[in-house]
Amino acid sequence: MKIKPNKRAGLLRKPYHIALGCLLVVAAGLQAQEAARTSGRVPRMRAYVLENAPRIDGLIDDEWMSIEPASGFIQQLPDEGQPASERTEVRIGYTSKALYIGVICFDSNPGAIVSNQSRRDGLLLETDSIEILLDTYNDDQNGYIFATTPAGIEYDGQVIHGGQARQTGGPPRAGGTGQGGAQRGGASVFNLNWDSVWKVRSQITERGWEAEFEIPFRSLRYATGGDRVWGINF
Repeated sequence: MKIKPNKRAGLLRKPYHIALGCLLVVAAGLQAQEAARTSGRVPRMRAYVLENAPRIDGLIDDEWMSIEPASGFIQQLPDEGQPASERTEVRIGYTSKALYIGVICFDSNPGAIVSNQSRRDGLLLETDSIEILLDTYNDDQNGYIFATTPAGIEYDGQVIHGGQARQTGGPPRAGGTGQGGAQRGGASVFNLNWDSVWKVRSQITERGWEAEFEIPFRSLRYATGGDRVWGINF
């Protein structure tokens, strides 16, 4: 995996949300993104063009380290707005075929990492997890959720019209009921039945736990053209 010289993607932007330690959530959802945008506090990160696709084995190696990460996450729970107690780094690259996301959830006590969910689209509320929301049209209304745990499960779903579907334990915070189906709240929908073709691998390491995502562009809908801005939440 190498970064192509002098070529970078359009910016990916949106606020980052994290619970205590490395339980990353998107519970504030798409509405919080617009609030951050209007307040002028919208963080930005860049997706880097890759000459070669990374090997998806759940280990963020030296080649990944050449990509500038998103970091400096804040808590959503239990102390909203406070710095996260453990560091998390997210790196994004892409080829002509797929988007690649590498995550390191640093943990000062890797032996205490919780990984008790092993089935696709299973409940994520009582296990360590990383959850990523892609707002590919940057409209603060629609998006895709991809999530995993230290065991490397696949969790995916679709948020439609703002994702205000449920107040607790559900979208846009991944983890829901794990029962599938479309959860409705007014005109908003979170569709856990949406299953896409993608790949993820995770490993528990001396640093904490790490995950690599490979999301083919053919699995997403987005506007065509160069220098596109997408929204993203962690």
